[in-house]
Amino acid sequence: MWFGTKDGLNRYDGSNFRIFKHNHSNPHSLGNNNVNSLHENKDGKLWIGTDDGIYIYDPLTETFSKLTCKSQDSLCITQPIVQITTDTQKNIWIAVESQGVFLFDNDRQTLTHYAIPDAHLLSSICIDQQNAVWIGYNGKGLYYTDDHFQNFRLFQTQEGKNLFTDDQIFKIFPEQHNTLYTGSAKGGLKSINILTRTVTDLLPDSSQTESIFVRNIYPIDKKTLWVATERGIYTYNKETREIQHLTYNPNDDYSLSDNAIYSLYKDAEGGIWIGSYFGGIDYYPTQYATFEKYYPIIGQNSLSGKVVREFCEDEDGNLWIGTEDGGLNKFNPKTKEFSPCPLAGLHYNVHALSMDNHTLWIGTYSKGLYSLDLKTRRSRHYLMGHAENTLNDNNIYSMCRTSAGQLYIGTTTGLNLYISPVSTKWMVSLFSTYWKTVKEISGLPPIIPVYSNTILEITAGKIMFLLPEFPTDSLTTR
Repeated sequence: MWFGTKDGLNRYDGSNFRIFKHNHSNPHSLGNNNVNSLHENKDGKLWIGTDDGIYIYDPLTETFSKLTCKSQDSLCITQPIVQITTDTQKNIWIAVESQGVFLFDNDRQTLTHYAIPDAHLLSSICIDQQNAVWIGYNGKGLYYTDDHFQNFRLFQTQEGKNLFTDDQIFKIFPEQHNTLYTGSAKGGLKSINILTRTVTDLLPDSSQTESIFVRNIYPIDKKTLWVATERGIYTYNKETREIQHLTYNPNDDYSLSDNAIYSLYKDAEGGIWIGSYFGGIDYYPTQYATFEKYYPIIGQNSLSGKVVREFCEDEDGNLWIGTEDGGLNKFNPKTKEFSPCPLAGLHYNVHALSMDNHTLWIGTYSKGLYSLDLKTRRSRHYLMGHAENTLNDNNIYSMCRTSAGQLYIGTTTGLNLYISPVSTKWMVSLFSTYWKTVKEISGLPPIIPVYSNTILEITAGKIMFLLPEFPTDSLTTR
């Protein structure tokens, strides 16, 4: 990928960037750092439009050379390049500030100059499918020629109106069925039927007091246009006329990095590259899967944390999500809404969740264990104690409720078994009650505390727990 900036040319190979700039001591370096337009020629060479004419990059030698050939009227391209484009024969058309329009014939290797009026006001150029040339001006209107500038006409509507008086046309994009799309500073996005001379505004926005400033138009697929504006990106579906608006949100890490969008490009893999004025480059990858993304967005209904640790579904189909940096979340899959945790004072670092009928068990890091009755909203907090039948550690890393209704709780000290609260003695340390059995299976010294971070019931009545301190024999069953 190549990126033209006001401070040189950048190349990205998928891993690293390389920057090309003017070097006074290297005659084969880029001659000017202000890059306005890029075009890949059919021979694979890159044409670079700068404020000092055109430079051509040869990918084989990785050198730059200036386009110095002269036109039929002995004129070289020396002024700032407005835009470079191509026609159906792959010939190159160049709009040059103050000099006019040039045509480079690839087969003959010749340069033809077309002097046009008010060339200092040139702002855009395009070649339609019939090879007619369309020129956009700053404050002068939209012009066209279909006879190589023997006749150069102002485009007017059926009513004889100049659409772009006191407006600047930044982009002209040709479409099938005699249609042009234009993007301008004051006129927004327009669709123009060349034959009937009818015009349709495609981005009407009654909520905005100012018109939409359009800088670029790019066809993402046959039915969708992406429109670069000073208010972010608009997507326009040509079939349904549906419009979506993508903007910068300082509270959303996955939004655009800036609203002033200047350039758009779709790569061979289908990813979309977005160039902005203040935010650099954004990349929108191809959406191979239909995964929805949930993450914290300040001021919006969203997930409370980024580090998701646990999931647990309740009897009503709600999803309880434990995070290590934002506490507990309740998510309704039908409404796709998040609800705040109903348990006041719950620690923000949740490491384990388990559902027992309508009771949600919540294990935290360093703050012990909570039980929450989802119907009555009653809760209880259990902490490490010195008594025989109390929790053996406040660092809860895993929980597993078996088919028999037993709740196993893994901590950084060992494994706990929760016994039905029929009596007041509700906790039994597995390693004090069943220590001989566990020792025989795992081969661990009896004085070493065991950190169990994963517990599974592999078959009815058979529990497997993971001991990460002992990777050679870490899968232990009971």
